[in-house]
Amino acid sequence: MEARIEAAYFEFLSEGLKLKVFMAKPGEKARFPAVLVNHGGGGMEKVYEEMCIELAETGYTALAMTFRGYAGSQGMQEYGKGEIRDLLNLVKYIKSQSFVDENRIGMFGYSRGALNTLLACQRSKDFKAVVLWATPVDMIAHHMLNSFIEDLIGGSPQKLAEEYRIRSPINFVERITCPIFIIHGELDEVIPVRHAHMLAKELEGSNKDFQMKTYPGEGHVFTLETYQDAWKETVCFLNRYLL
Repeated sequence: MEARIEAAYFEFLSEGLKLKVFMAKPGEKARFPAVLVNHGGGGMEKVYEEMCIELAETGYTALAMTFRGYAGSQGMQEYGKGEIRDLLNLVKYIKSQSFVDENRIGMFGYSRGALNTLLACQRSKDFKAVVLWATPVDMIAHHMLNSFIEDLIGGSPQKLAEEYRIRSPINFVERITCPIFIIHGELDEVIPVRHAHMLAKELEGSNKDFQMKTYPGEGHVFTLETYQDAWKETVCFLNRYLL
């Protein structure tokens, strides 16, 4: 008999902004580990709901917040600034809930969501495991291929060097306190795999606990077979540290 899952959207308030959050959790009364699922630049999609539901079936409280500036949430997109404060505010909220084990919180992110994930885990010791798919780690390098981020950050790297620096998690690797799993497609043209290798090099140099898996022939959006494998690996990694 399948476990009963409770799943629904609710409204979360962060810095005066109403943000939409999808939550799925086991139906029984108990304290469960929690996982935040962070969407990419395309916004909140059905796949993130499905991830949360599968995590709930595994024994997690899983939450996917629609980031500020996206449909359903108020505010403006800030590409790795206000979104981080929102994530940390969401962590404070879930730690106060009777159905969450505050000592077992993990996080997953894809693309822009992975950037937010990595920046958030560098600013909090609450996270016990983090999985990153297709993560940009150097905003100046990222800007070279994705100049649209100027509109979200407010200007070019030449004009706003500090804004790009604080959004570049490669600069703050020493702050990481939890195991990291890096996953990346080797043919990613949006966020080239060199970002993954840069991060791995810094993690190794800082003696951090991490592992990395790259997929030959895969781009920024995985084929179904690779997606299924990467998601299986993701859940196994989270289970190792949170269940």
